[in-house]
Amino acid sequence: MDQKDYITATFEYFADSEKAVRVCQTNTQDNVHDLEDEDEASIDDDQLKDFYEEFQTNPVLSQLQHQCPDFASIFSYKKDGPVPDNHITARKVVAEAFNYEIRDGILCHIFQRRFKNKEATERLVFQVAVPQCLRHEVLLAYHDSKVAGHQGHERTYEAVRSKYYWPRMYQEIKDYVQGCEICQQTIRHSAGRPTPLNPMPVEDVFSRWHMDILGGLPTTTEKYKYILLVVNSASKWCEALPLKTQAATEIANVLFKEIFTRYGIRSR
Repeated sequence: MDQKDYITATFEYFADSEKAVRVCQTNTQDNVHDLEDEDEASIDDDQLKDFYEEFQTNPVLSQLQHQCPDFASIFSYKKDGPVPDNHITARKVVAEAFNYEIRDGILCHIFQRRFKNKEATERLVFQVAVPQCLRHEVLLAYHDSKVAGHQGHERTYEAVRSKYYWPRMYQEIKDYVQGCEICQQTIRHSAGRPTPLNPMPVEDVFSRWHMDILGGLPTTTEKYKYILLVVNSASKWCEALPLKTQAATEIANVLFKEIFTRYGIRSR
């Protein structure tokens, strides 16, 4: 099969015909490569390559694509040229068909990866258009098989996208992975569960005190720089006691002189 030159163009439609075509970028190279040479997929193995080759050479694949509601109109338009009778549907088919090509009788979707250090023609790849009846087989091979190893939906999507295409593919793969029973049983949640919050028990007045130290205050003439704030949990009675340092011995002495000798020593 002869290689072709590809262009990236934006179509503007008026009435029933194409009146203007604005070419955004023109690629004149002939080295457009197939997806089987793509090595950026997150899941890659000889077994999956064999699955892809067997899938691509399926003798009924072309017939199934022609019968699939997602590709039937596009396949017919690319092969024979007719469009649906409905005016709106016909314009949609013509616009979408620009991203498809029939190669060796198989409908393929043209996809351009985003790589900064590669030419546009090197980023151009072909994805086999997967009919609805064969999508489950692709998901089984790229998620449930021993080679795939039940990867997450992002990695599964990247691996499938490297060789296949169908509409709403990302959402279907995400729903399939999230509904996988094995994944739900073995997944490890990275985020820890929050500790359950329990209310503090209500006790007698002056049975429990809450303390905090306020800093960043100007130093007094007596060299005090901190305030020890003590609040009773039951009555909300509070006292502010000056501190020169945050040493444990000084805090203990202040509590003993100002709190425990006046209100008694409690359990908390």
